[in-house]
Amino acid sequence: ASRDLTKASPDLTISFAKLNRLFNIGAYNPGGAQGLTGDATTDRNRQEGFLYWLAWASTNGNSLFSTADASGPLRRVTFGGLGCDTLKLGLATTGAPDPGGLLGTTIDTLGQAGVCTP
Repeated sequence: ASRDLTKASPDLTISFAKLNRLFNIGAYNPGGAQGLTGDATTDRNRQEGFLYWLAWASTNGNSLFSTADASGPLRRVTFGGLGCDTLKLGLATTGAPDPGGLLGTTIDTLGQAGVCTP
């Protein structure tokens, strides 16, 4: 058994060196450990490594899907009995921009399809 291990040893060394390089690339942080300076522009322009963004995405994913129930960890979309007229009124009163009437057209289409009550 040790003869076979001796033959495989150089290949294992190369494989672990490649894995080590992969993990080093993932953990690389171009700016090093950077604290917040209080200047919004400087803080937004910080270069963070992959592990920072992986942790950030994981935290946001847990928050997003924290409403899991017996049907599974999916985000629920409910119109809650809102009528199309109520949606249009809400759009008009908030003063939200509606480029090209896209939202209004979408609400009309939903009404015609029977998704929201007229």
